[in-house]
Amino acid sequence: MADPTPYSNPTQNGLTPEKRPRKPLPAPVERGPTTPLGSAIELQRSFFTTADKLLRNSSLAYRLNPQYQQMMRADADIEGVLRSLQVTLASLEWSIVSSDPNNAKSVELAEKISKIFASMPRRSDFVRSMHEAVWYGSAATNLVYAKDKRLGVKITEWYPFHPDTLAYDQRGNLAMRVGAAYSASGASEQNIGFDSRVHIFDEKERRAIVLHRVFISPPDFNDANSTEAIYRGIGSRDVCWFMWLAKQEILQDAITYAERYAMGIRVGYYPLGQDAGRTMMENVLANLTNDNSVLLPMSGTEKIYDIDIKEPNAGRAQVFMELVNWFSGKIKESIIGQSLSSEAGGTGMGSGVANLHADTLSRIIRYHADALADSMSFEFVRVVAAMLGASPEDADCLEFQFAPERPDPKERLEAIEKFVAMGGRVSQAEVRDLLGLSEPTEDEPILGVSTATPTDNGNGAKLDESSYGNGAKLDSDPTPPEGEQPRAGAPKEFSRRSWW
Repeated sequence: MADPTPYSNPTQNGLTPEKRPRKPLPAPVERGPTTPLGSAIELQRSFFTTADKLLRNSSLAYRLNPQYQQMMRADADIEGVLRSLQVTLASLEWSIVSSDPNNAKSVELAEKISKIFASMPRRSDFVRSMHEAVWYGSAATNLVYAKDKRLGVKITEWYPFHPDTLAYDQRGNLAMRVGAAYSASGASEQNIGFDSRVHIFDEKERRAIVLHRVFISPPDFNDANSTEAIYRGIGSRDVCWFMWLAKQEILQDAITYAERYAMGIRVGYYPLGQDAGRTMMENVLANLTNDNSVLLPMSGTEKIYDIDIKEPNAGRAQVFMELVNWFSGKIKESIIGQSLSSEAGGTGMGSGVANLHADTLSRIIRYHADALADSMSFEFVRVVAAMLGASPEDADCLEFQFAPERPDPKERLEAIEKFVAMGGRVSQAEVRDLLGLSEPTEDEPILGVSTATPTDNGNGAKLDESSYGNGAKLDSDPTPPEGEQPRAGAPKEFSRRSWW
């Protein structure tokens, strides 16, 4: 009788290691400069794997509590700074260039692939989606290609993968976790994963995927759960996991304190030895909104029946909020490297702390931009170049680049003005680009200073007449010799006005 689930047999069905894009390593004695000297599992004391050689998800947060790690993205302290960073990264200017400007074919390919990427649907959101690697350590997107008469190839649609859907085998081959609907279709081979079936991408499928990873980490020899980190990367989720858990505990304590003690403790007094009085006071306290109350018998004749409110110490509640704010700041630092870009803080006059925080954020942005540019160069640009029939030599010259952050126009203009005043020359096109201004056409009115040579001094006198100044010609030096007084009517000071 045939096996009802033949794809569950790792030795006869599914994508065997020999059919996967990354083949098994040769024996250690046969390895050399052209092959890795050791695989991830060979560099550990022990490791977790399945019969199909799939590795366990190395994310600390995902492994310890999959439900809690999902709730982390609902935290405004996390999602706020994360979205701000992703939007900043997605708004950077990009370009596809050839590293060899003398290679006409690669230059033409760069221009064509730039047009292909520019016509991509929801391009900015695609870049933002790829920067989910900031949080998860890796991100992947399925690009759907089609033939195009004008460009040769076009991207008709793209679909992101949730990073926790991705899986890797012992050699780093990429796979995706699949559910019952995918299994029922029988469309492709499946293998055994840790908590689900997985489909390992073959070479053709792999070319349709853009994979991006950050903070790649080698496996720890003594940690059997860290094998996959060399393929998945480590995101901010795992860095701030324990900080976030501690913050939730403190928030729970703060809410409990607010519910039970912030409104004060009600103390009800009744005559000593009178059960009826005790019952009456219990009924009175039960009708109040706050159930945080106590009963105390009262002896003597003063205040036989009374209700007193004991106010709590406000400083105790402040301790909770200070701890919450401290943990929130540390969580933000784990994502963007500093906190002044997302919250107010003391900098000290002249201390340069604000500039230091700005430089730190700029370096974080530069790292993630360069990392995605590398991923796009290998996973997208060269794949499309091969589709267009480019040779490997021409494709290797192509690079995807993100431009650095645009400088502050006001500061840049002040620097340009000083530079021009010192005699430097600046391209007018660059200044226009900095201000976002276009080149005016010949027939449209313009705002600016006339560059025509003046013919009089403003009172009707011509330049070559004696009534203009001291009668000196335009090309004469109006400055008198040293020690002599200027002539009557001569300009007291010569100045050049710079409009930059």
